[in-house]
Amino acid sequence: TLDAINDYYGQNTKRYNFNLNYKYEDTIGHSLNIDADYGLFGKWNKNLQSNIYRDNQYVVTDENLYRTLNDIDIDLKGLKIDYATRLWGGKLETGAKYSAVGSKNNANFYHVKQSEDSLDNRRSNDFHFDEHISSAYVDYKRSIGVWSLQGGLRLEYASSNGTLLYQEYGAGLNEHINRKFTNFFPFFSIATQLTAKQTLSLSYAKRIERPAYQDLNPFVYMLDELSFWKGNPFLVPSLTQRFSLLYSVRNSTIIGINYAYTDQLNAKVTDTLEQDKIMMISKNVGTQQHWSLSLTQTYSPRPWWDMTFNGLLYYIH
Repeated sequence: TLDAINDYYGQNTKRYNFNLNYKYEDTIGHSLNIDADYGLFGKWNKNLQSNIYRDNQYVVTDENLYRTLNDIDIDLKGLKIDYATRLWGGKLETGAKYSAVGSKNNANFYHVKQSEDSLDNRRSNDFHFDEHISSAYVDYKRSIGVWSLQGGLRLEYASSNGTLLYQEYGAGLNEHINRKFTNFFPFFSIATQLTAKQTLSLSYAKRIERPAYQDLNPFVYMLDELSFWKGNPFLVPSLTQRFSLLYSVRNSTIIGINYAYTDQLNAKVTDTLEQDKIMMISKNVGTQQHWSLSLTQTYSPRPWWDMTFNGLLYYIH
């Protein structure tokens, strides 16, 4: 048996967020909103991990002790401008956004000995990641009789740079990973009033899901001597296209049929390492298709009593 204990004997987290907002509205449908954001996130932790092996008589056969010191600093800047006005009997919204994120991750891994701790350069590194995203969108919605129409498009350009600093055989080395993406994200929705109590709507949207910053850090985290988690700097964002068909009666009965197709799906994969160990790593594993049928039913048996029933049937491939 292996008993592994992670003792986080020191932890600290700090978050600071600042926002400056300006908003203008008039009586004829014009509005302007400006947001400037700045955020700081800092975290460090100290972990002492013991790995104790025992035989079937519960006698200790081996014991290893490790210490990890981790530091994370994230700097976030953002500027967003949104403008809305009435146009052709409907409402037009447009805007732009820019964000810049800088992340610094420092990880030091030590073998704990009786005399002093010994730094393991193979498992220690310094990882810097910078990401810049510029986007602009336009959205228009209008009602014509029993029909409600809405459509929009968002254009996004993203660039990122990852730098890994580490040592190998006494020499300082570095690796760089640069990426640039341009994506279009359309959206549309059509809804109609079938009767006074029944509505039907169809919508489509394309969305993006970016990897978490910790998933991009290639540092190897030890869960115990036989289990590891590793980041993957080669992860790319997942793109999902979603269709939804909704039918509702009095807003108390809602039936939904949904289909989603995801490309470059991000998933946690477990693989073997050195025959007797396992490694968990995030990878882009391909595509995913998701079908679902949902039902929401609200019921009020008494004026003071509301009940809601939800059901979901789904299939994932």
